Amino acid sequence: MTEITLELQGMHCASCANRVERALSAISGMGNASVNLATETARIDLKNANLADVTTTLAEAGYPAREIHTKIAVSGMHCASCVGKIEKTLRERPGVTSAVVNLTEGTAHVRYISGLNSNSEIANTVTNSGYAAKPIDESDQDSGARLNSQIQETRNLMIKAMIQALPVFISEMGGRRYPQL
Repeated sequence: MTEITLELQGMHCASCANRVERALSAISGMGNASVNLATETARIDLKNANLADVTTTLAEAGYPAREIHTKIAVSGMHCASCVGKIEKTLRERPGVTSAVVNLTEGTAHVRYISGLNSNSEIANTVTNSGYAAKPIDESDQDSGARLNSQIQETRNLMIKAMIQALPVFISEMGGRRYPQL
């Protein structure tokens, strides 16, 4: 990944574009950098430069790279170790700035730099680590159906437990009041 295109925020004039180009060219190991004011993008040849240095420099110059927040539905997680594995896998992906996985909701909240990833690529990263995943906007209806299914399953287990506990309850509680039982 040597040549990338970043969407920038806050550029309003040619002077802004020149300021971004100067800031990028000051990074050690940086190749060519060209900024397009009309599309608010910067096309960068990283060569030996680090992506983190580029995003930090842009933010310090006042023109941060645009970030996207996405929510991914993840299934197959069972413990905190699963959560840690998914978070680590996501954070290692170039362009991902943060990843937080919620075991109880079965979701991953991911922030990434626009232009370097997409929602489906993020979901594929999770899938490649061994868990089923898809962007939440594609699974909104499935998530409601899944929740209803979980509620129904829990209700059925509760009824079974009550039926199995009833004879014990009657023999213990009823035997004291009515000795003939």
